[in-house]
Amino acid sequence: MTRCSLGALTALAVAAGLLAAASAEVTITDNGYSGLVVGISKDVPEDDGPQLIEAIKAMFREASPALFTATEKRAYFKKVTILIPMTWTNTSIDRMANSEVYEESEVRVAPPNPAYGDNPYTLQPGGCGEPGEYIHVTPDYLRFINDTMKRRFGPAGKVVTHEWAHLRYGVFEEYGYPGDPAYPLFYYSIQDNGEPLLVPNFCSNTTLKGQTYNRKTGGSDCTFDDSTGLPDSDCWFYPYDDNDAVTSLMSFTYLESVSHFCDSTEEKHHRADAPNKHNVRCNQRSVWDVIADNDDFAGGANPPADLTPTQIEPSFEVVRQTDARYVLVLDTSGSMSGSRIAQLNNAATKWIKYELQNGTWVSIVTFTTVGYLQTDFIQIEDDASRNRLASYVPKSAGGGTCICNGLDKALKTLQKALGGPGGIIILMTDGDENTGCVNPNAPGHSWDMTDLYGPVEEAQVIVVTMAFGTSADTRLEKFAEISGGRTYFIDDTKAALDLDQAFQGCLTYQPDITVETEKDIVLFQQHIGASAVNSFSGMFSIDPTTGRDLIFKIEYSDASAPSKISSVILLSPSGAHVTNITYVSGENFGTIEVPMAEEGDWSFNITFTRASVDMVITTTSKARSHDVLPLTVECWIGSTGQVTVDKNTRLSVLGKVRQGQNAVLQATVMAHVTTPDSTSGVVDMQLLDTGVGADAIRDDGIYTKYFTQFNKKGRYSVVCEVRNDGNAVINEGFSASGAMPNPKNSDSSWCCGSTSPVGNTRPTGNFTRTISAGAFQIMNDPQKGILPPGQVTDLVLQQRSRSKNTATVQWTAPGADLDQGTATEYEFRWSNVSSDLSPSQFLTKGVLVNATLVPAPETSGTIQTLTIDVPKGLEASSFFMAMRTRDDQTDNWSAVSNTAILYMGAVPAPPDDGLSPGAIAGIVIGVLVVVVAVVLIGVFVNNRRRTKVDGA
Repeated sequence: MTRCSLGALTALAVAAGLLAAASAEVTITDNGYSGLVVGISKDVPEDDGPQLIEAIKAMFREASPALFTATEKRAYFKKVTILIPMTWTNTSIDRMANSEVYEESEVRVAPPNPAYGDNPYTLQPGGCGEPGEYIHVTPDYLRFINDTMKRRFGPAGKVVTHEWAHLRYGVFEEYGYPGDPAYPLFYYSIQDNGEPLLVPNFCSNTTLKGQTYNRKTGGSDCTFDDSTGLPDSDCWFYPYDDNDAVTSLMSFTYLESVSHFCDSTEEKHHRADAPNKHNVRCNQRSVWDVIADNDDFAGGANPPADLTPTQIEPSFEVVRQTDARYVLVLDTSGSMSGSRIAQLNNAATKWIKYELQNGTWVSIVTFTTVGYLQTDFIQIEDDASRNRLASYVPKSAGGGTCICNGLDKALKTLQKALGGPGGIIILMTDGDENTGCVNPNAPGHSWDMTDLYGPVEEAQVIVVTMAFGTSADTRLEKFAEISGGRTYFIDDTKAALDLDQAFQGCLTYQPDITVETEKDIVLFQQHIGASAVNSFSGMFSIDPTTGRDLIFKIEYSDASAPSKISSVILLSPSGAHVTNITYVSGENFGTIEVPMAEEGDWSFNITFTRASVDMVITTTSKARSHDVLPLTVECWIGSTGQVTVDKNTRLSVLGKVRQGQNAVLQATVMAHVTTPDSTSGVVDMQLLDTGVGADAIRDDGIYTKYFTQFNKKGRYSVVCEVRNDGNAVINEGFSASGAMPNPKNSDSSWCCGSTSPVGNTRPTGNFTRTISAGAFQIMNDPQKGILPPGQVTDLVLQQRSRSKNTATVQWTAPGADLDQGTATEYEFRWSNVSSDLSPSQFLTKGVLVNATLVPAPETSGTIQTLTIDVPKGLEASSFFMAMRTRDDQTDNWSAVSNTAILYMGAVPAPPDDGLSPGAIAGIVIGVLVVVVAVVLIGVFVNNRRRTKVDGA
């Protein structure tokens, strides 16, 4: 997270976009992963340091052979770097950090998230095959890694392998969750003889031996939900320790015999019919099939290797995070002259003088056709060093554009200072690179920026790019992509705001040494363009967690702006007027400061002598007290850098709302996307936490939506605005686990299937937050309507009527373009064999439901239902249903949905006092079912409220 000094424009939570694809910096060579960073949070006491460091080493020593076995000898952990906080000064280290920062570490040791307790989990909001963000491990997990945690979750090596598969390969859990409607803990599987049998929802290559357990009564018989025919949420399953299954690590990490992922072979048989998260999100492909397509192994990369245990033992380095080291690489070519260079000077100067924390090192390089070192590294220590450094920020421009020479100078400056890799480069340009740029390292030879791709990657620097205006070189974003940095677009119409937000984002790379309650929170930020309007009004909210050191700031680039402002008035919720604005001499801003702001909605009004002037308005505040954590917001783009749009493009915008580790639910999260099409302006879309479409888990406080309005190629920038429209609450007071714990050694349920558990909640109060998510560049002119409707992933049996022989399924309507708009047509098919509805056989083997009787799609996000007559002969058995969706183009169909299991048989009566014994039989959970012959012909047609099946 970022911070700034009192009175400065803050940047809380701009860590946002740096979440994207954390594992991208890890490389694999000759089967060994290097570059993996385990970051320890500053919130972890140093007294625990030696024990935690040794536990981390032990964990990866176990994980390396476990991963090697699970990947069929294709991968192991070769080198692991343990990054300790800057504040840990009494812990032995091997070196100081250079390119390692906590916010980009692949594994993070931090206090627990209440949804997961002490179970390691992976933040994984993306789709199948997409990398996760990071693995979270708690200090208590490491403290008790060989006793309590081993009994609960199994050996640490297998737990890490499970989480690494999420993070690196983008696969999902192969187990169900008690009471989950989309991923139930039990389901009905059809045996070879056609009989439906209730089985636990796991991927296992053999028959599982185990026992049901009623968590409420302590007995072995479970109560069933008659509407679905499935056991209720209190029914768990205990696998016995003496099972001989070898798969799957995405199901079990605590069974001793399990050491592999499921695949398509008989030996490690993948259960495609199981309604688990992996099958739904990966279209029933096995975990190993998805892993094999990963770049680490695709095309024969890193084939199996015969390596000894000694050869696959990882090496470790312990490094301490150090003060950040930035090089500003600024374009001063002729196209930057005028307002652009002035706005850049204002933004960079303010960033240096007020926002960077003490201890930070900064160097400034400018470039035209040549790169110039304006100043070597200066460490920020006081006002004098800040002013000295700011004096080197360029004020004038003229000449050509050789981006390569600016970057080359920056790399040399970092190498000289660090003597090795690392550092952060902030690269800003507004034009295309000239042809014929002269290589200073090879006089007489020309080169261009593409020649720097390799050196940037080898130097392990992080590059943040700022494209100023629409003519900035289209290759610019590539540097952020290969280095794990971020990209920003500076729109000339609101350059002051965009530059501010871009520089705020760069603060993320500083070591996080400020406690959460002392960070400045951006409550509100908006640009006002110069116009004929002579007044401007707005509002922001002070919620119960903020209000201390409120700063209302107006920034302007025109030095005469204060003389053109008649008045600035803040109106408190109780009606008090605050008007004491102070303009800082020699600076381009004015502030109103309130030591403790009243809770509630504040409004402001700015009047001008004639017409409004170009300015940026920002409101910041600290936590209300030192004991209450503030509400924080992160926002990022699922894909960074350069994107070529085709039918497979899935570009999401994500927002994360928290108080500490507690999720904030039911907030209004809006993404405002500025497009390169001047006629369409800004596209507004609401991000949702509903667990469908782009969103992975309902009620986890991560709000997501696909962006689909690609109107032309060019750069798109994203700003998120978050507020409470009256329903937002903080979810607290429950504890669950990430991977499924051994139920014999844990009495807490596990998190999270299609939804996160909601425990005690309390209102947030009114609040507002504004934050930039960065930018992305579309590289082609997208074909209109190229995106298909979204895949339905929550098709479930909502209600069954055995007396009427009907079944009602429910789903959430997708959009015409992924999860946006309204689609045109649904197609439903059914079968008594689940594999008939797999993506490859849906059209050839599924029985079509009469299209005239299927409801028309409604607006995306709408819950829809369909009631069908049960096919003749299946009235007391099971059958299956799936669907797909079409937009207004003839052949633009979505992927086939998940398969809904429609069980129509009887269920056991509730046990007397809940204590009667239950039966166990192999893979099955004993349950009384009525066995009938499977008949595929005929359906009953009831009334108009029911649909019928073709062929009746």
